[in-house]
Amino acid sequence: MLAYLNNAYPIRLKIAQADWVTILDGMKFTHILLHEFPAPAFHPAFARSAQHWREAWDYHRKNEPDSALMACFKAFECLGFELQGTTALTRQQLVKSLLANEPTAKQEAFHDVLEKLTHFMHLGRHAKGHPSKVHRDDAEMILLCAASLLGYLSKQHARGSTQNP
Repeated sequence: MLAYLNNAYPIRLKIAQADWVTILDGMKFTHILLHEFPAPAFHPAFARSAQHWREAWDYHRKNEPDSALMACFKAFECLGFELQGTTALTRQQLVKSLLANEPTAKQEAFHDVLEKLTHFMHLGRHAKGHPSKVHRDDAEMILLCAASLLGYLSKQHARGSTQNP
């Protein structure tokens, strides 16, 4: 459980899951969803992305949501170079190479999700118009999405599905 004092660094308390459920039940809290979401184990080729993702969590812990989103953005931006050795690789080409053994519809759907999420990650400093105000909840959502997507792509890479686009 995390407690915050005036948006300061969270205080970490360890509470057994069974005790937490009892506490929530005693408060008549009805929306209990407890699931341990492990941090993904990244393939060594994802080392730079993993570092950016860890930095994003550090920013999140310091209540710096703009920086957290940008670190997540960087985690995806460096993948083309890290995996294919080129900055000229588009996200679509990257997804196609990582999901080469998947149907085209799945590749396209994953690319659409990735495009939308990376656009969201960039909202805090978007070059067109005024930057959007991002909040701690925004950063938390993106951190979890980034963990899931990077973990998924890392597993695909580990399975050897990459090929030159």
